[in-house]
Amino acid sequence: MRIKSAIMKKFFSLICLLSLTVNAVAQTQYQDVAKVLEQLDAVMMTKDSSSRSKLKKIDFEDNGYSIESYFKMNSIEPGNPVFFSNSSDRKLILVGKATKADKALTVNGVRFQKDGTMLYGLFQVSNSDDGSISYRPRKAGPLEITDIDLTFVSGSDYGTPVILDFKNSNVYLDGKTGKSGWLSLTAHIKNPSTFDYDLATVRNTLLTMKDNVEIEYGDRIFNGSVSTRKVDGKPIQITPLEGYSTCTDGRTLTVRSNGKNLEMTIARSGEKDRRLSVPLSQLTEQEWWNQARIEELYAQNLEKEKQRSQAKGSKTQEAKPSEPVIAAASQEQVQDETPSKQHSIGLIAGIAAGILIILAALLLSRKKRK
Repeated sequence: MRIKSAIMKKFFSLICLLSLTVNAVAQTQYQDVAKVLEQLDAVMMTKDSSSRSKLKKIDFEDNGYSIESYFKMNSIEPGNPVFFSNSSDRKLILVGKATKADKALTVNGVRFQKDGTMLYGLFQVSNSDDGSISYRPRKAGPLEITDIDLTFVSGSDYGTPVILDFKNSNVYLDGKTGKSGWLSLTAHIKNPSTFDYDLATVRNTLLTMKDNVEIEYGDRIFNGSVSTRKVDGKPIQITPLEGYSTCTDGRTLTVRSNGKNLEMTIARSGEKDRRLSVPLSQLTEQEWWNQARIEELYAQNLEKEKQRSQAKGSKTQEAKPSEPVIAAASQEQVQDETPSKQHSIGLIAGIAAGILIILAALLLSRKKRK
């Protein structure tokens, strides 16, 4: 059995709006999680089939709110939906299924923040000084809602829908709705806060994204690290850095930085990998994944290097003709020096022969005297 009331219609209008968003784009991780929230919404709105209680509304006009639910013995019957709304504009404050109704009321549902953020989880509700819930307007005080255990937070970042998943410590963004150039983004978040979540807190959480980020584009899926930057009045700027992309045309692109150069590897089944290296100083972060730009710079750098090599080779060739001249001059010098050397050697040999003849003559004359 379904509830039939004006408040219920307002709540289901929110669900319908979410459904239109989900069906308007291709299925992404963000839409998968959004459908989970839809299912939670539907469960919250389902009345306990065994209950015979009737829907009842109590106005606490002095404190500005109202409660609508199924009552049994002047108390909300657990297992049935409960609605809290403002008395002035009838806007919803908290909607969900009552799980415990003695003393304080425990509700598993959705809490609506003033800025439009929706908190999913378990909440404790009271309106008395002793922390209990009273259904008598004259004895009741202001409504106090405490977050016991949050499971999801649904909000936006200047038009980009955002869902925080506390159980898995993930954040999901619907990029197409926010016109960011990508369909969906999923990232891991560390130590998310569980109290007083609003748009500012959601935005600060997005700024912590760094590693293990997955971004779905129309033609590829990126996995890797990103940089985030706050832009006043606009969604946070998210720029892919190092990582790899799997493309629908069969390519796999890998981008790495060694601190000096950016290296892109282009791989395709059955083909040899192509590796392009470009100085980081020639690129902006937004161009790290621009394959056409990297190929253009790579080709330009190769051409410049080729021209430098050719210029260096020309200078070397101009210097080589002078070498044979030097060698020839050296050879002539050797040839010029050779006759003088030969003359000196002959002169020395002649003197030595003369001395030997004189000595021999002296020896012969001595023998004759004897």
